[in-house]
Amino acid sequence: MGNDGRTCYNRDECATGEAKCQGVASRCVNDVGSYHCVCDAGYRLAADGYTCQDIDECLNFNGGCQGKCVNTAGSYQCICPIGEELGPDGKQCISLAYIRDESTQSESSNTIVYKKDMATGSSQTWRLEQTSQIGWEKEEKSVDVVAMNRGQNYKENFKGCPVGRFGNRCQYTCSDCKNGAVCSADRRSCVCAPGFTGELCEQECAIVNLKHAGNYDDDDDDDDDDDDDDDDDDDDCDDGDGDVGFWGRQCKRACECGVSRSCNPVTGECLCPPRTHGKHCEKLGCQPGFWGPACDQRCPKTCSTGYCHSETGICTCAPGRYGANCDFTCPEGTYGEMCTSACPTKCFEPESNFKGCHPETGECLCKPGYHSAGCRQVCPSGFFGQDCRQKCDKCPRGCDPETGRCKGECPPGRKGDHCDKVCESGKYGKNCKQTCSCGPLSIGCDPKDGTCLCFDGSKGKTCMTREFPQLTPLYSRRRNLGLNFSKKHTLAWSGILSCPPGFWGPTCTKKCRCENGFECDKKTGDCICSPGYVGKNCDQRCSEGKYGQNCESVCTCVHGTCDHRSGVCECHTGWYNMNCDTPCPPGYYGDDCQMTCNCHNGAECDHVTGACTCANGKRSFTCLVLIG
Repeated sequence: MGNDGRTCYNRDECATGEAKCQGVASRCVNDVGSYHCVCDAGYRLAADGYTCQDIDECLNFNGGCQGKCVNTAGSYQCICPIGEELGPDGKQCISLAYIRDESTQSESSNTIVYKKDMATGSSQTWRLEQTSQIGWEKEEKSVDVVAMNRGQNYKENFKGCPVGRFGNRCQYTCSDCKNGAVCSADRRSCVCAPGFTGELCEQECAIVNLKHAGNYDDDDDDDDDDDDDDDDDDDDCDDGDGDVGFWGRQCKRACECGVSRSCNPVTGECLCPPRTHGKHCEKLGCQPGFWGPACDQRCPKTCSTGYCHSETGICTCAPGRYGANCDFTCPEGTYGEMCTSACPTKCFEPESNFKGCHPETGECLCKPGYHSAGCRQVCPSGFFGQDCRQKCDKCPRGCDPETGRCKGECPPGRKGDHCDKVCESGKYGKNCKQTCSCGPLSIGCDPKDGTCLCFDGSKGKTCMTREFPQLTPLYSRRRNLGLNFSKKHTLAWSGILSCPPGFWGPTCTKKCRCENGFECDKKTGDCICSPGYVGKNCDQRCSEGKYGQNCESVCTCVHGTCDHRSGVCECHTGWYNMNCDTPCPPGYYGDDCQMTCNCHNGAECDHVTGACTCANGKRSFTCLVLIG
């Protein structure tokens, strides 16, 4: 209404805050005399007319995706299998392979390869920007590609053959591995048994005349006249003349290092090429927690799993999680990697006792109140909730197996749906409905029967009066008509007794004897220790390896010390992780693994001091140079 009392104006409910449009993607639109709520693209208006619900585009013909369709907030994404890439339309998957030009033998970044569409046969000429291999042998025709370049500032990520296939034209599988070889962890190569080599482990290693650990002699003569000088003719196991891949006494033992074929000639420890790791160099990519061309960049701290893609640095989510930081659990009805798998239909059958599936494994979950295989059994007495893990032991007549609500009334002194709440101060009886009637010298009443609890520890009906025997009795005198009258009075407390900090006792005259600034019980004088301290006077810190309230918790720091109060680990130099149980990754050392090693020629870096350890040579310690 206008100021003239006659004219009506439209009130903008969106601006005044009267509109009920709420939640993600909901917007308010003002109308004449009213308003309405609208949703952003990818959302639909809920039945209440105020909130917006996400539209699952994947439910409609898989979102048009040829591969897997993953629903996201307000949108969706098509994902192709490994070995294929998303086409220009963002929906179709194109099968690709990168094949090396056999006319080139260079190991430089300018080596030419072909990008070939396996479906149509069309190809493009590309130049290699980066590869995960150290070098290529002449017979190799395919390459494990990390990044390609077809023009200035243009890169593309790819990982060569599809998972489970390898070879110059992706023609081999793990079933082709020979002579007892096993498949690598990523199923992209054969891991040969000792004594065999080759892409399929089809070649038997050459037999050589071996002498001592780390060296051999290719002279077949076993001449007793050899003197010490003949050792000069010995060759190290890694001299590059065809004997690479052996170690130990007389170089008899074959290196078990997968595609690397190179190991320490004395210890047999694998010398992995860049962007490979593992005991047998069987794992491609960076060490967990690192990424980048040289695997020297730490994953973002925001990644809740601590892992990220070795090439892009994007957080890698564990099964059952999704989101930029992997901080969301799979939406209801989905599970697994990137929440791309649908829960089994039986998990939602109305006549069953199932309720959805586990976001990681896809196993059907029981409705609250049920347990056992098939979710057929009701929770036993005293338990309720999901998987019957919660207790309702405060209910005298049991509880509802689904909600935990007590059957019948709570016992005197307790209340609540689960009878787990004690009466608040000043209340007692059934459901805490009765009020205590105690005097000012009380500290409350018994929650069960209402008996008053007095300051001196005794019980009474009211706690109204109290004798103070240590005080001089108070007398009053009255003089009337020449007669003197006197009377002894009993002292009564007219306020609330509360000892000041540092004192306790009936008259607050006793001094607390607590150390480290802790207070004592106002009735007993016992010191009340905070977490991390024990002792009669709270003067003792938790012993090494213990922490928390009463020092009852055990520290979990393997290579470090824990805070005596919180239990948080402080790692020793050279170790990291929450429990200080992981040595610094290769290439790092020092406090919190923040220092970068400066070792060359294949030398190992001590994760504590950063000192370089060279491999054992013929006459001294020398640093090995990896081939390639």
